[in-house]
Amino acid sequence: MEYGILALLLLGIFALLSERKPPEPAAQTLAPQPAPGTARLQAGEFAIREAGGVPDIRQFVEAVPQHGVYDYSFTLGTGEYFAFKAVPNGRAYDVQIKSQPSYGARPADGHSTHRLGTGNALRICFKEGHVPRSLPEAVATSLWWSKLTATYIRDGKSWS
Repeated sequence: MEYGILALLLLGIFALLSERKPPEPAAQTLAPQPAPGTARLQAGEFAIREAGGVPDIRQFVEAVPQHGVYDYSFTLGTGEYFAFKAVPNGRAYDVQIKSQPSYGARPADGHSTHRLGTGNALRICFKEGHVPRSLPEAVATSLWWSKLTATYIRDGKSWS
């Protein structure tokens, strides 16, 4: 997947954040609310909707707090499970990778996988100028990274 598509996704995130309005009070809660600072974003609980292969990020912008340390996980519609921890780092966010599928026989170097760090201290590598500045941006971007990673593992399709 080219960086241009990722850049378009990030521009969409920024546009949605600038349009963010306070949520209207809900008549009822449809699913149990996660404990403060945690979330499990799964297809059954969070309805990861997609249009043309692009995740619908509005749900994250509306449901995730703007700032703070946040542990979350989700399962893609194709079954791959990912878990992350978003941590503020000055004026941006680091997204630590807590769990993801194995790369199997695919190259797992930092360049091929868009990851930084080693061993249990891996995090998503963001292109200069595209570092998430809010928690919803971090969550939405990690979903997009997960989709691209799952495609790379399954089909060998390179990001660039």
